[in-house]
Amino acid sequence: MLQTLLADLNTQLKTLKAKVSEYTEIDFSLRSPVVSDNSIEMGLKGVFYNTQQRVEPPSSPPAFSLASQNTNMFYIAVSAFTINSAFLLLHKTNVFNIRITDDMVPSVSPIRLSTTTFGAFIPQISETHPDLKLELKVETVKEPIIKLEQDHVILQLLSTVTAVQSDNTTNTLFVLNLESVASVQVSVEEGDLAFNLTLEKIKGSMNDKPFKVENINFLTVIMHNIVFPIIKAHLAKGLQPPGLLGSYIGKVHIVNPQVKVLNDYVLIGTDIEFEENTSS
Repeated sequence: MLQTLLADLNTQLKTLKAKVSEYTEIDFSLRSPVVSDNSIEMGLKGVFYNTQQRVEPPSSPPAFSLASQNTNMFYIAVSAFTINSAFLLLHKTNVFNIRITDDMVPSVSPIRLSTTTFGAFIPQISETHPDLKLELKVETVKEPIIKLEQDHVILQLLSTVTAVQSDNTTNTLFVLNLESVASVQVSVEEGDLAFNLTLEKIKGSMNDKPFKVENINFLTVIMHNIVFPIIKAHLAKGLQPPGLLGSYIGKVHIVNPQVKVLNDYVLIGTDIEFEENTSS
């Protein structure tokens, strides 16, 4: 009986996957368990796939091993490969393509979606199109890339921003082709991962003519306080991150979580408390 149960559990662990959106699922099936006297280390696949057409990523995941850890009860390491496989799929399914309107900006914000705002870091915009309200269509040209180094996260993004006049959406005012590099600080706030992004470099063209970005600090404020909250809300509508433990054991409470960024992976360590699942 016990052998049958263990065999069944082993089969389930080798085929674990979870749907996170209409067209996206993550395969986190068990690959390489290692059992020692005081720990169990489980290697999970961690690759995102299109539910309509399962295609393997263009490259294989690099091997990495965890340094010995014994401060917390539970650790999970997420590789750059896993994050980038998600970015690739979200790009291909156009999830990153969104339309941003001024009514999506918090009403208390002094920064509005207008040519005046954009003119603060690209003067040609306000000079050519003074004091006009905008709608923006944001598209990724290719998938974003995350690079993880010791205590350092780098995000590379190629995007196109098409601006139209808000009361005349057939009137395209300008098109920005942007190449951005940002550093990202990762932390845990109230049990959730939090990200603080700082633009390090941005260059591009407007209507196919190169331009120089002025006042990059102001642009960082706009991205952090306006653009990224809108993108986060947009992504949250269609994405439902899977519960790795809760659906099997009951409610899981994390205690004193810590985040470390290491070479090629992010390590999250935490103590955990289980609440018995009393549902039948």
